[in-house]
Parts: sequence; structure tokens; C-alpha cells
Amino acid sequence: MPAEATPETCPSCKVGALVTTDARPDGHVKHFSCGHTHYDIRLEGTLAFCASLGFKARGHGSGKPYIEGKAGDDLHRKTGRWMQLHRIIDRARNWYAEVVTDPETGKIVHRCEEPLTEHRGHGSAKRQH
Repeated sequence: MPAEATPETCPSCKVGALVTTDARPDGHVKHFSCGHTHYDIRLEGTLAFCASLGFKARGHGSGKPYIEGKAGDDLHRKTGRWMQLHRIIDRARNWYAEVVTDPETGKIVHRCEEPLTEHRGHGSAKRQH
């Protein structure tokens, strides 16, 4: 296993000694006696995770589930922002309920509660032009 270069030696040739280090806003530039120059650059970022949980319950026969739902993070298409979604489609009780909430403000962006038989013109049920 090759020996690791110490901070004072060149990482490329392992021979040259560190001559100067120039500080820059994005990192450091290191100059070595062997003529090599190395850049130590810092990159920073933010990573956010989104999650949701969906469920479906079916009877013994095949066909559509008698109840299904989804809860969690969902991308709101109109604004392009992540929102909190809670949706229940209850075919056994003929009920549809959906609430979309802005997680930053807590404001309800969209609410729809109605009999499932009256829930038309939404999602895949929209008329095609």
C-alpha cells in the first residue's frame, strides 16, 4: 500500500515540498517546489428529503380498491413547490377528500371534500382538448 502524502509534500509526486498556500474565496491554491500546483476547493450544498406513504385496500376479488389514500410530501404543479398532501378515496362510502397544505405557512392551498360520484374533471378524469 503506497504511503500517504503528508500535508507538506506534493500529493502528485510525493517529493516536492509545500512552498506557499494562497487563500481564495473558494478554497486554497498550494504551490510545491516540484512545480506542481494543487487546488483545495470547497463545495457546499443543501439536500432535502421528501417522503410520502400511499395505501390501497382490496377485497377478495380483483378490481378497484374499496379505499386508497396518500399522505406526505407532494410536488404542487401550479407553484412548483413541495406541499403536504392528505388524500382519501373511499369507494365503499362514496367519499373523496383531499387537503393540500403549504408546510412553511400552514395555509391550506387546496381542499376538496365531496361524494366520489361528483368528483369529476380532476387528474386523469379531465377532458382532453
